[in-house]
Amino acid sequence: MEKPTFSSLVASMESGDRVASDALFAALYEELHRMARRELARRGSGVTLGATTLLHEAYLDISVRERAAFPDRNRFMAYASRVMRGLILANRTRLASLYSAWGRQPRSPMQRLAVAR
Repeated sequence: MEKPTFSSLVASMESGDRVASDALFAALYEELHRMARRELARRGSGVTLGATTLLHEAYLDISVRERAAFPDRNRFMAYASRVMRGLILANRTRLASLYSAWGRQPRSPMQRLAVAR
């Protein structure tokens, strides 16, 4: 049996095949994990997300999107990167609103953990 290509996995995923979606992420997991670490290093200052959490949140976001077209691997990776940046921004915004509810920035790591929950 022939191993499915990226294009065939994407086509199956776009038609609603959840197995194809899972297979696509499994095939790209390591690269996506590196991407998550890179995005957090660039934009993750003050964010409570880890690379694995960010990757899994991006997977959930991408897997439920309708009308997301990925004609090739590069566009898929670009889309995944954009989703990760959006999740980082959403996390930072959520934390900022919690901080403002406190009336100040948490100072200690324990205060930061309390805000994150």
